[in-house]
Amino acid sequence: MLIVHKLNKLIKNIISELKTENKVFSSFEFANGEHKFSLMVSRKEKLENSNVINHIESDIVFKLKKFSPLPYVQLAEEIKAKLIKSSMVKDVLLGRYGLINIILNEKEFVSVVNEIIKSGAKYGWVKNNGLKINIEYASALPLNSLTVHNLRNALVGECLAKVCEFLGYQVTREYLVYEGYKKINEISKIVHEKYLNLFNDKTQQDKVCESDEFLEAAKWIKSQNDNFFINLDENEKLNKFNSSIVEYFVIQARNQLNNFGILFDIVSDFKNILVRKKVEHTLEILSPLIYDNDSNLFLNTNEEDSKDRILVHKSGRNSYLLLDIIYHLEKLKRADKIIDILDSDHIQYSNALLSVLRFLNVSEDRVDLAFCEKIQLKENQCLKSISKFNQNNIFIDELVKNISIDELKFFFLEKRAEQQISIDKINLENNKLCHSFNFISKTYNKVCKLLDGSKNNKCYSNKMSLNSNLSHLILRLDYFPYVLRKVISKVNPFYLTKYLKDLCILVNKNFKDKVKRNYKNFYPILESIKNVFDNGFKLLDINSDKIKQG
Repeated sequence: MLIVHKLNKLIKNIISELKTENKVFSSFEFANGEHKFSLMVSRKEKLENSNVINHIESDIVFKLKKFSPLPYVQLAEEIKAKLIKSSMVKDVLLGRYGLINIILNEKEFVSVVNEIIKSGAKYGWVKNNGLKINIEYASALPLNSLTVHNLRNALVGECLAKVCEFLGYQVTREYLVYEGYKKINEISKIVHEKYLNLFNDKTQQDKVCESDEFLEAAKWIKSQNDNFFINLDENEKLNKFNSSIVEYFVIQARNQLNNFGILFDIVSDFKNILVRKKVEHTLEILSPLIYDNDSNLFLNTNEEDSKDRILVHKSGRNSYLLLDIIYHLEKLKRADKIIDILDSDHIQYSNALLSVLRFLNVSEDRVDLAFCEKIQLKENQCLKSISKFNQNNIFIDELVKNISIDELKFFFLEKRAEQQISIDKINLENNKLCHSFNFISKTYNKVCKLLDGSKNNKCYSNKMSLNSNLSHLILRLDYFPYVLRKVISKVNPFYLTKYLKDLCILVNKNFKDKVKRNYKNFYPILESIKNVFDNGFKLLDINSDKIKQG
């Protein structure tokens, strides 16, 4: 159990006791399960006029000031008296305005290190909790090679899936195929022309333009169907040809993502949603929100969106939003919770979708939507947007030629999903994209070397010589399970990569010397640090063995 979490629980119990004693008003409540007060490791090396270093600050008295009849000094004394009764608290010192400095018993730090060593690869792991989570990510128009946008989206989703599994959830990874009405018709003409050229005589085949993705699609379709699609004069044949194009690009996408360790349990297609009964049923249950405007059916979003959204066009064609609503209702039948990792251009539809789910009494905690912001290319000190519609686009296959897969994973996960990422063209050409990954690799190697050098002096004592930096480091190690829960609650792997970077800073503060002669008291700490790094790397799907070799 986290030290801070235990303290948090202890203080909440103390507040409950003070309520029964009428020293805190009953109106004070902890909102949504989150504490209203802060608990943080003090940034001060030592308390004033004291040698105490391993202490945690709490502002609970300041938060309670308006909810107690007692002066803040007296209230602080009341809390202090109850805190000292706990076995985990060595002493409590009061600062200005009731700031409480909680001095922890040394055994709390020792127990953290011992727990991490004992748990090993299962530190932070949770047994099966029986809850099912469906995570949809990397979904795209499968009509071209995957780009850096698709990769970022996929890596965010895969990391979330791994963390969810580690925390005991039953995870289903889902990839959605939606080829679009206009797009498939445009590409179908191009691919069919290249397909026909493949049946010309040898001299004509040699004139076919150099290999491109549409030509490769045509070759694959020919290898699977020979000359079956020479004539596309029937709608059924045209639909089959279009389906073959989509199938080819889905296979290519899955192969590209497999190289990054990204696998899917389910591949869904919007075509399967276009079942008349499903469409009619959905329109029926949403009828109170639907109105007709010039023969188009619109969804009234009750001012929760910037505008009302079309569900069915006058031509009879169903909108993307209607299909998406049906798709989400289908997913909710299969899972206790669904998470969508989407590109930022989906934000415009999200409010309409959520308003429908609220209307249908779907609990808000069952649906999480996360949006990955666009990526920019930095060239000649200028930032240029990367888009499938312009020449700045960067495809996954080009990226892996210059940068290692592990470095790419960390690069795309080290910022919040909603933040823009800039790819520096010079760094890309120099095969160095992520300075943070280099920093973490060096720190991890330092820990491994120090650990190897200290193995002859293994010492699992019940005492530990603490200083301020070491206290911070151990509390940071203790924080790892909480970080994993935060990754899920915030739907953002950024918190895990940030945690590892912060941990590196503390490791380097504690082990500044490249060679340290006395390892006797450091072996347990070094082993616990390595265990946490290994678990973090595993959840990011980064190969720690390659880091050690690199």
